[in-house]
Amino acid sequence: MCDTPLHQATTTRDSPRHLSQGRIMREQISEGFMVFISDGDEGIGSVREIRPGLPELVVYIENAGDFVVPLSAVRDVHSDKVVLNFDRLDLRLRDAIRHARDSEDPNYESPASTEDEDT
Repeated sequence: MCDTPLHQATTTRDSPRHLSQGRIMREQISEGFMVFISDGDEGIGSVREIRPGLPELVVYIENAGDFVVPLSAVRDVHSDKVVLNFDRLDLRLRDAIRHARDSEDPNYESPASTEDEDT
């Protein structure tokens, strides 16, 4: 369980079709899976909790904290990844995702290797 406050993210899609897809995706998702907006992009957070009995999960977004995300906003689940549908996310969650990488240093360069090369 998380000690940080949760932000509620909502969608407008609650049809029976989306709810049944949510049940299928729920079975595929595990805590600790990385969260993405699209396949191939950098991760923006991770799954903290799958809510028992509810069609939602708690996702930690870097630099923003925990958000409740409805399963209807999950586009895909594979390879220990959860891919969200950005258009179905609450505006506060979208804003948090846009700023997930703000604390990273854009001028960072990794240090040179200290290992001697065999020649």
